[in-house]
Amino acid sequence: MLKSIKITNFYSIGTEQNISLNISSKDALDDSAREVKNGCFINTVMAIVGANSSGKTNILKSLSFLAWFITKSYSSLKAEKSIPIEPHQLYTKKPISFEIEFYEKEILYRYFLKLDKKHVLYERLDKKNDRWNKTPLFELIRDSNEAKLKEYSIKRHLNEDDWSRIKERNNIALLSALIDLNYLPEINFFKNIQSNVSAGGHQKFDNFHESIMISQKLYNDKQLQKDILNFSKEIDLGISDFTFHQVSLRNREDTDDDKKTHILECKHTSQIGSFTLPIFEESNGTQRGFSILSDILPILKEGGLMVLDEIEDGIHPSVIKKIISLFENKKTNPKNAQIIFSTHQHFLLNDRTKTQILITSKDNKSLESEVYRLDDIEGVRNDENYFHKYITGIYGGTPNVKWI
Repeated sequence: MLKSIKITNFYSIGTEQNISLNISSKDALDDSAREVKNGCFINTVMAIVGANSSGKTNILKSLSFLAWFITKSYSSLKAEKSIPIEPHQLYTKKPISFEIEFYEKEILYRYFLKLDKKHVLYERLDKKNDRWNKTPLFELIRDSNEAKLKEYSIKRHLNEDDWSRIKERNNIALLSALIDLNYLPEINFFKNIQSNVSAGGHQKFDNFHESIMISQKLYNDKQLQKDILNFSKEIDLGISDFTFHQVSLRNREDTDDDKKTHILECKHTSQIGSFTLPIFEESNGTQRGFSILSDILPILKEGGLMVLDEIEDGIHPSVIKKIISLFENKKTNPKNAQIIFSTHQHFLLNDRTKTQILITSKDNKSLESEVYRLDDIEGVRNDENYFHKYITGIYGGTPNVKWI
């Protein structure tokens, strides 16, 4: 589970911003907060609201970047390539840094990363049982392109040939290499992050390609197919069953090479009769809902973190409320999966506690994004109408629109 993340000099974020999902036991009002260990409670749901261009997407992008950088940089980032990351445009000569705390089962880890577009400058991983160990699992310092690994436990176990290859790769995360090479197989947190945000921001829904991917997921996973069908019935989509039809997809580069695949078809039944529609002909909201559910349901089953920008995109608000509710219920969320989402459907705030709402704003003097949790505002109570008070500007984070 994600406990907190600190972000410095990342896109619109300049000075350090701290996002915490950690709360006190008195603020754990329902099952949307889970006790991890010894009275430590973590929220499973976090909503982010704010004006356009205030930094909501960049907060989510930080988690997506770390998930990619830790799981993919060692295996896929070539030595000559730049790291796909940007500092604040007013601080381009300063490094970007992250500090993230997360739980693997009941063990708390703290990971530090400092980098620019060419190099990882500093990296450290700490492990906590009852107290933080004085000795990190590893600490990497790179000075003048020379990487130095301090004499900690991971170095004593690191094969010299592995280290000689790793230290020449200035643009990768050491943690990525250690996980890939099976030195730290217990670190699964970053593998279990799903997101619709990439380096370019919010990924727009591609109906054709997403529909093919959804079809393949459901064709290959009968349980996922059953779960999404049941959810479809619960939200009144008028779908009674799923079937699949094999088709040939022609490769544009080689017209003689056809690829066979199975396309999802949805059966609609009424008292008059029935018919089937391929997923391409279902509504955009149905396609979008299937796409989100095909990512969310496995996370709910196995545990992990879902990061969604503009969660309501193309989907009815009542359906979004039901999707979020899956994370609040111990029966549907037995592994303490988490969801962090941004939204402009502000009435969703009334389903949250004051510790589950983040508000972003942009300082017009510094042009930097700022983020604060609603309970950081003195006097806010859990029985307030958050929707009404937010849209009237009482909490801040609303646009200053000039009306004619």
